[in-house]
Amino acid sequence: MKRVALRIDVDFPVGLRRGVPWLLDRLGERGMHATFFVVAGRNSGRRALRRTIDRDYLDRLCRLGPLRIARCLGASLLRDEPVLESNEARAALERVLAGGHELAAHGHDHAWWADEAWRAEPERLLEEVDRACAALERVSGARGVAWGAPSWRTTDAVMRHLERRGAPYLAECWGREPFRTLDGPGHSIRVPHLPITAPSLEALTLEGRRDAPGAVVAALGAIADDDGVAVVCAHDYFEGLLHRDPFVALLDRLVERGVETISMRSAAAGLRTAVDELPACRLVRAPAPGFHGYVSWQGPAVRERSGEATAALATHGTER
Repeated sequence: MKRVALRIDVDFPVGLRRGVPWLLDRLGERGMHATFFVVAGRNSGRRALRRTIDRDYLDRLCRLGPLRIARCLGASLLRDEPVLESNEARAALERVLAGGHELAAHGHDHAWWADEAWRAEPERLLEEVDRACAALERVSGARGVAWGAPSWRTTDAVMRHLERRGAPYLAECWGREPFRTLDGPGHSIRVPHLPITAPSLEALTLEGRRDAPGAVVAALGAIADDDGVAVVCAHDYFEGLLHRDPFVALLDRLVERGVETISMRSAAAGLRTAVDELPACRLVRAPAPGFHGYVSWQGPAVRERSGEATAALATHGTER
């Protein structure tokens, strides 16, 4: 049976309160499972407002549909507010766990991480990881939650820290297939890395300029072309609030084709004992279709000699 690991990144308080319950209903109706990566701290509305002076970011907002954003999200994007403290938010987390889904951390301050991850001091990043995981565990009662970097921007220091924390997997980037990460000096991080391997409906709609049916067809084609477990990323604001119908259509087509959707933890379970057999790759930085700015990507596979990794890396550089 073909399997898809479905990750749903929850970036906003309104997405957790309103988008996640709707997504849970649709998954539950079809017996599907997913991993919900949830921001555990505050929504930084002031940072979001400052981003609107960036032409590329503003263009993305326009393609998402300003009227649709106003109707579905309202002024919530511009408020500085805690993500997890409302009764609705806590009820959504309880439903995630009760439904057999995985709950994971997606940063403490998502906007701060997106803006600062590649220039902040390593100690500050590690503090954000620990703070987010602790907050999510405290509020939800879950233990040993995984982590997925906001905006898919990570560093060697963060990934080594996750290894020390006993992370069940890494979920920091886009790429081709599960792999074992090499840091800058070529040291192996012995945790399976599960990159996003299939384009999202958001990317296919915004970057590909497709209508909803065309985006669904393209997503199904990418999933079918993946020889392993395809990793698909959805979002609280896009699939959960702004563009619900295409997501329902995608789920229904997966059911028709007998595709099983599973959590990231389930997808990684069989890889942990065979992590040394996975291809070894460094991370590089490149744009993600349909999204703003550069993100972390799986680089080319490298050959290792006596603990050292040698390879020709992509010209845009490695993660440092």
